[in-house]
Amino acid sequence: MAFLPRYMLTFSLVLTGVPGFAAGIDALYSAESVEVKADAGLFTLLLVVNAMGWDEATKSGQPPLNRPIYDPLREDIRGKLFKYRSRYLSDRVMGDFEDFITAHPQPLTDYIAYVVTLGPAPHFEPTAPAVGQAAKLKGLEKLIAKAWKEGRLEVFMGRFRSKLVHRMRSFMDKLDGETGKLSMLFTGAAKKKETTDASDSGDSLEDLFGDDSGDEEAEGEADVTTNFESITAAIAPTWLAGQTLTLRLGDRVVVVHGGQAKTAAVLEALVLSRLRGWLGVVGAPVDKPQQVTARAILDYTGLTKSKEPLALACREALSRLKKEKIPLKAPGEASNLVASCGVQSPQPQVTD
Repeated sequence: MAFLPRYMLTFSLVLTGVPGFAAGIDALYSAESVEVKADAGLFTLLLVVNAMGWDEATKSGQPPLNRPIYDPLREDIRGKLFKYRSRYLSDRVMGDFEDFITAHPQPLTDYIAYVVTLGPAPHFEPTAPAVGQAAKLKGLEKLIAKAWKEGRLEVFMGRFRSKLVHRMRSFMDKLDGETGKLSMLFTGAAKKKETTDASDSGDSLEDLFGDDSGDEEAEGEADVTTNFESITAAIAPTWLAGQTLTLRLGDRVVVVHGGQAKTAAVLEALVLSRLRGWLGVVGAPVDKPQQVTARAILDYTGLTKSKEPLALACREALSRLKKEKIPLKAPGEASNLVASCGVQSPQPQVTD
């Protein structure tokens, strides 16, 4: 079996006359095909709103000033932005954004939700309909494209290329370390054969989801017929540190991370994507039982911790998969697990 390269790099911004910066990095791909990127559209949007005076932070300094404490990379970007603002963001560009924002007084998360529907630089053409209140922001793509082109923001973004790539790669390495534990859930025996140094302890997730070695025909059939939702982790250091926003756009899931990103939201999206693929419901809305089941899997396997204890029927179903070494992708198993984990716990009766 051929091995895929550890990192798949795609380059989209070709610049001329810029020493030491031949191209802007578009994306890295994790071992489980999660796209990790520093999105040019988000970079442009958040650069502009920071330049317009937005300075929210999740942490503040001591009284009496209570100054916002930024992620170090956001602080670096803001510092250079304010020093060189007139070079990159003209009064005309800023004025156009001022007019648009005045006419569309919506939360910043709506603006972020709209921008993630856009394609790559330099045109930023819409690739999917915006959902909810974000749909009211039609036309924002033209301002993003104008700011990117007239402000030569590919040059400004290029100043932070090494830091952005380091942050993307660090996030991807962490994600790979965690999703590697789910190899049997996702890829079955073939992945286990490739991982020669895998632990064989009783707590291994490979034991939990079973070994279907020898059933190459069934595995191949699953690979051909099962559709999974694509997942993107967008690293946005100039947004709020530690914040995440998960957006579903048809069969695409985008998780926007501000500052140093945690993997919990992407892990949930990844397990949910695989689960929905085996259920055959990709493209349909996510319902509560599916979400509860995905979180139960992560809790049971120790990757995240649920606030609520697992229902007895759910724990028994997961224990059976582990004991009998049944892969979750086996026919009917995903549906059985959702039926066991997705039921609402009975509410206590209130008596007078």
